[in-house]
Amino acid sequence: MEAQKQFSNVDRISELPDSLCHHILSFLSAIDAGGTVFLSRRWRSLWYSVPVYFFDGFFNSWSQSKFSMFFKETLICRQRYFNYLSIHKFRLRMKMSRDFDSSALHWILFALKTNVKKLFINNYGNNCPTIPSILSDAIFTARSITKLDIVCLSIEEISVSLSLPSLQKLSLSSTSISDSTLQKLLSACSVVRKVSLYSLCGLEKIKISSETLEELTISQCPDIEFFLDYAPNVKFFAFEAMRIGGNKIGISVFRKLTTLTLIDARVTDSMVANLLFQNPLLEKLVLVNCDIIEKLLIASPNLGSFSLRSCSSLVEVKIDAPNLQELEYRGEFITFSSVISSPLLEATIYLEDYSRSSLTIWYAKLKDLFEKLQYSKTLSVACFEELDLIIPGKMRKSLLPQLHALKHLKVEINKPLGDNGGKLEKGLRWMFPCLRTLDIRCYQQNFEEHYEYKEDNHQLLGGNAGISLESIQFRELIRWLFIKFRWLFIKLM
Repeated sequence: MEAQKQFSNVDRISELPDSLCHHILSFLSAIDAGGTVFLSRRWRSLWYSVPVYFFDGFFNSWSQSKFSMFFKETLICRQRYFNYLSIHKFRLRMKMSRDFDSSALHWILFALKTNVKKLFINNYGNNCPTIPSILSDAIFTARSITKLDIVCLSIEEISVSLSLPSLQKLSLSSTSISDSTLQKLLSACSVVRKVSLYSLCGLEKIKISSETLEELTISQCPDIEFFLDYAPNVKFFAFEAMRIGGNKIGISVFRKLTTLTLIDARVTDSMVANLLFQNPLLEKLVLVNCDIIEKLLIASPNLGSFSLRSCSSLVEVKIDAPNLQELEYRGEFITFSSVISSPLLEATIYLEDYSRSSLTIWYAKLKDLFEKLQYSKTLSVACFEELDLIIPGKMRKSLLPQLHALKHLKVEINKPLGDNGGKLEKGLRWMFPCLRTLDIRCYQQNFEEHYEYKEDNHQLLGGNAGISLESIQFRELIRWLFIKFRWLFIKLM
């Protein structure tokens, strides 16, 4: 009993090495980590000697003046007792007025003198103060920085020759910067791998050339022309233009591109087709609000994921992607002239056309859409109400034949089902008589139903001709072999 009591009084935390204590404190904000100085004399020295600082003036209950006082006192103690130690990461998030905060200026300059590697400066105030020249000169000539993140600040012309030989990740958000300054900055990053530019103002044209760049994100930069001149190693590229007016965009050959996202981009049918042709390694494609596209050809041998959302002028899509396993479409009815994909395809369709003014046209388009996607491993459909999916009995004869290939169907209804849950299940079973599982969900009324059907109990509820399960499987096998041999023939040619 005495030994157990003695064991429980052992201070295990104080026995931890300094490096491990520093690692624990690095996960806390400066205010929380600074509170550990009251634990003991040893913890006071630990706090002031940490290699990671995160001063957050946003998520805390302190007043601005109290936070500023804590900010200044921490710098004084760090300079007095641990001036010789390096700072690995310095993060600052505070509200600044029209002028750059003087305490922040001194802290960042001190961090740069200690060869800081990761620097984050975030101003969440309404104004966009200019970074003083003494600080901008120090930041953009720092040889130690590997990651730089600047938010809501203004970068003016820099007088010194820029050089960031170690910088690998650059992020500028809500920042004011000129074309020439941005061009100099990008040219000074000789080993940069990741660049993110979000909501920059003061720009007219962005032209990027980089041998080392691997990830590039351009988002919501108003009134600019963007040109990617030469970037042979880019694997990830995302471009989001301003919704009103859009931006002019020019893209060269990537060669190694695997992920492409275009949002609100003014790209044409031919531009998309050329991008796919020139980038055969592409694995993921996302097109959102690309309103100029009308007839889209998606021909890509390695494409595994394709998302197409709210392209208002789009009328027809042809997909020729034998390895496609994920397909998402959101919008009004369009014509899928053909869908060549992997047998493992999981397709998700969000129907946004709620005007069933003509039932004949509506259900004919619905049948045509489902017909192209019936070979999916799983088909998920989201629509407004259950009547969108229940084909009336008097129309079923004209919409024969039924679709026998689909085995797994998931349905999500926005409007409450009422008493039509059973009708919806029977209607879907008529459309897909060989279903094995059916899931129906309506989140508004917390309704969820799961149906399982035996393999030997498939019913043709309105058809006049039967088809065996074996013949369906044989047809799918022949179709898959045809796709594979077709792509092999194209490669050999």
